[in-house]
Amino acid sequence: MEAKNLKTNEQLTAKFYRIPDHKTKAYSYILNEVVLMAKSNNHPNLVKFYGFCEKTMFDPALKEEYVGFYIILEKMEFSLKDEIKDRRAKKSFFTIEEIKVFLSGIFPACIHLEGLNIAQQDLKTKNILKKEKSYKVSYF
Repeated sequence: MEAKNLKTNEQLTAKFYRIPDHKTKAYSYILNEVVLMAKSNNHPNLVKFYGFCEKTMFDPALKEEYVGFYIILEKMEFSLKDEIKDRRAKKSFFTIEEIKVFLSGIFPACIHLEGLNIAQQDLKTKNILKKEKSYKVSYF
């Protein structure tokens, strides 16, 4: 979901979660994700975390309340998964130099997380994002 910093006009991304209530495991999981993002936010190869907000909302169709939870992140262009899919369609391959650029973004991010005792348990092409010519790790 698109978002924008109203002070700087910077384009951001808002990741939205719909959670039944504050007592669920999903709510605890998301809060944990926010804490981990805030703890590791000072590395250039991790998607920048700007903050979060939550609000109790009402769904008139279902006639029930839920917690709307937004995580605000740096806007990235696309995922490695999207790039691979596009290249397959074009029958194009990564060069050695492109692979070096990709790995030079991913390895330092994972080493940084390890130093903070944070395990990246979901490292996959969908969670490796690209902006301009750099790759960054997101969602752990």
